[in-house]
Amino acid sequence: ELGGINMTEKVESMVSNLNVLIMGQTGVGKSSLINYIFNEDIRETGTGKPVTPKVFEGNSKLINDIPVTLIDSWGIEQGKDAEWQKLLREFMANHGVDKAVEEWVHVVLLCINASSNRIQDFEIKIINDLIDKNMEVVVALTKSGLCPPDTLQELENVLQAEAKKKIVVVPVNSKKETLVNGAEIGQFGKEKIIAAMRGNYLEMLRLRLPARISRV
Repeated sequence: ELGGINMTEKVESMVSNLNVLIMGQTGVGKSSLINYIFNEDIRETGTGKPVTPKVFEGNSKLINDIPVTLIDSWGIEQGKDAEWQKLLREFMANHGVDKAVEEWVHVVLLCINASSNRIQDFEIKIINDLIDKNMEVVVALTKSGLCPPDTLQELENVLQAEAKKKIVVVPVNSKKETLVNGAEIGQFGKEKIIAAMRGNYLEMLRLRLPARISRV
């Protein structure tokens, strides 16, 4: 609080749009997560070939009275990481601190498939590269319904140990599923993801506004 004014509430009242870039490997469940957060089948999902084109496409909707744009990125494919990084650099350059705040990428939501039971080196590199650029990162451990709690905790431990600063890690299951043995797995994690995006927006402003003010 400053001068009797709650600055958190003041900043939140000024939010015109929350832009969230969602990235991760092909097949990790980015499109399913977007549909789950928006509670609507906005993005095509499927198995086999990648369903997201080599572009960055945004969809917007009100969430808790705040306009949110979820930007789906082309999934990272084996052998195409250089091309993916080039597209990412170009996209981020067009949404940097030289632009108005409402045009920025405010939060990055990195999806990691928890059922793979491992964190890839390039995923740690992505996280730390974004941290170096004063970007706020939330990690969504997708398909967490297929994992026991100790596996999810171990994955988070690895992420926290390797990341340059503490990050928010949220286990999430975007689709209801019925396993071969008949067991049903429900959806979970959406409210925690939304809360993390909202909280990280404020931290992002604290980190990046000085550079914007300097430019202005």
